[in-house]
Amino acid sequence: MITSLIISLLTLVHPSLKDLDRVVNNYSVYEAKRLEKIETCKAKLDTASQVNLAAIYDELFSLYYSFQVDSAMVYAHKGIELCRELADPEGEQNALLNLASSYQARGLYFEAMQLMAQVSEEKFEMRLASLYNTIYSALSTLSTDPSLDEEYDKKANYYKELLLEKEPNLVYVICDTLIQAGKVEEALDIIIPFCDSLDIRDPIVGPAAYSAADVLLRLGYDKRAKQYFISSAYNDMIEGNKEYLSLIKLSIMLFQEGDLNRAYAYINRAIADATYCGSMIRIEEVSNNIPVIINAYNKVVRRNFLTMILIIIVLLFLGIRISALSVKLRNQKESLSESNRQLIISHSLQEEANRKTREASNIKNTYITQLMLECISRIERMEEYKKNLKRLAHTSDLDELKKELRSTALVEAEWKSFYNVFDITFLSLFPSFVKDLNALLQEESRFSEDTSGGLSAELRIYAMIRLDIDSTDKIASLLRYSKATIYAYRSRTRLKALNPASFEEDVKRIASI
Repeated sequence: MITSLIISLLTLVHPSLKDLDRVVNNYSVYEAKRLEKIETCKAKLDTASQVNLAAIYDELFSLYYSFQVDSAMVYAHKGIELCRELADPEGEQNALLNLASSYQARGLYFEAMQLMAQVSEEKFEMRLASLYNTIYSALSTLSTDPSLDEEYDKKANYYKELLLEKEPNLVYVICDTLIQAGKVEEALDIIIPFCDSLDIRDPIVGPAAYSAADVLLRLGYDKRAKQYFISSAYNDMIEGNKEYLSLIKLSIMLFQEGDLNRAYAYINRAIADATYCGSMIRIEEVSNNIPVIINAYNKVVRRNFLTMILIIIVLLFLGIRISALSVKLRNQKESLSESNRQLIISHSLQEEANRKTREASNIKNTYITQLMLECISRIERMEEYKKNLKRLAHTSDLDELKKELRSTALVEAEWKSFYNVFDITFLSLFPSFVKDLNALLQEESRFSEDTSGGLSAELRIYAMIRLDIDSTDKIASLLRYSKATIYAYRSRTRLKALNPASFEEDVKRIASI
């Protein structure tokens, strides 16, 4: 079989995981090189003629595009304004396509297509076809309506055919077409030789190796796919890119393999880069894979029953929080899309949506980080507890062993640790929470602002409400109180509020850092 022969003769020298560890840990070095290129390009602005400015703006857009989308948008706008002043319609349309590409990276597909409709198909046919193909393929993936899926697929296929008609040797488009036709092995026979012909430092390696890994995964060659994900992520890092997918996919594979420390380092780097870049698509990609991460942790902690119980409690809390944030983000996204379709959204509303997204991302990152650190710590404590029980069993000290097994001290200590981590993490995100909560209460009913000893039971209830965990059942489960006690706490505090009817909604609006 041709496919088997290709896999056995692979000659590309792939970086190892240790090589990738090194570049991930030294990301700031490659980031600095990217910034140096940008500053060198910006220096040309001081001496450039007005005619040459458009080319410099276009170059700055390219340097920023996979690095910081907001800045890329700035230079796309500058290019549009300059070309309009110079009465250069072709340059203006090129800048409009730059802006449309930025919108696509942010997931603003409707707005991107509005800009693309202003561009001449005759002069920019290939670029328009490529962008339309990307947008409709993404819409097909996101859609939950089968009829819309079919419509989006038809449009994406139309633009693929148009691209291949104009340029028959487009490897990525050919592979995508073959995969859709169910000819995955034929796609592999094309993408592997193409990828292996490249030098690891070639910027094309990032997307090429990712495509190769994707095809290999579809055929069940997981080990080989992992090698190509490593090469793709390595290339993304040394290029100083912030908008990428390979490191995210690789970290998920490592979570499933049990390589937790490395997987945590990679996913943390990917979250930080996606946030820096402003790529909503990649942030959503990380969020969608949270269940995979949770399942990987469950497999590790099943070795010990008590550990499993503690991890489930923590993961339940994280799952509730992630679900609430995902619902909020989805609602915001749907609201933004509807407003854009009606063409009545204002600049101030866009700024507010961006602020909430940054706040939600910050809360996600913080809780994911604290969860992983606490999980590792608890696994170590359970191992130590297990060793102690083994020691008692070996020494035949059955009375002491029974006493140890009947004791609830360990469970109580773990609950105390859980609340301590919750308090510290929450107060790091909302340092002025108690002060802001007091502002909603009558003066004689306000809480002490001294949180050095952690949050009180009532404050924890409203901390959870601020995190959108407002179900009495869920709060009672997490705080180990009866539902009646939680209801009594909430009712009593609400009656002390300046505006009882909107009190809990006002609590949810308390801002983080």
